[in-house]
Amino acid sequence: MRKLLAVLASVALVLVVLYPNAYLGVVQMRNEAKGLESLVDTDCELVALVGDHLDISGETPESWVLRNIQWQSDYDAYGNLEYWATPKETILSGKGDCEDRAILAKSLNAYLQKDVEIVVQVDHVYLVKDGENYFGVSDTEGVGELVKKIIVEMPVIRKIIIAAGLIIIWGLVAYYEACSRLWI
Repeated sequence: MRKLLAVLASVALVLVVLYPNAYLGVVQMRNEAKGLESLVDTDCELVALVGDHLDISGETPESWVLRNIQWQSDYDAYGNLEYWATPKETILSGKGDCEDRAILAKSLNAYLQKDVEIVVQVDHVYLVKDGENYFGVSDTEGVGELVKKIIVEMPVIRKIIIAAGLIIIWGLVAYYEACSRLWI
């Protein structure tokens, strides 16, 4: 029973450290259930405003996004391991990671009635438009490599909290097991 509780506590610890903003964590779970394409929004007033500007200027959505939306990890932008921002959130913050930028660029293209495809890789999201890739292509292969990348890119303080928490949890399990053997 103690080991089962320790496993549950370990999972809870990791989730809390990776997703300290519980509200955004729940929103992300809902978004993932609906799929990335569900965030493409041509009805957003900011998408319409930028789209109208692009229509007049002739600039492509991809170049506008690259010029105006600075790349920033979800850790830095939202405090969570992963969060798919809406086009409105991305425009207002001026920042986003690969999927935020791809969602926004697809929304702008859809507003301008241009066909693009969002491609989801193991650890990256990019656009394909007229046979050309936008926002880069990842060379990460497999879940193991993805987990390694997450651990490497995770802020150091979070690594320390997870390691210390797991040591405490499993240390307590070992301590109570040792104590119970003494009383037998």
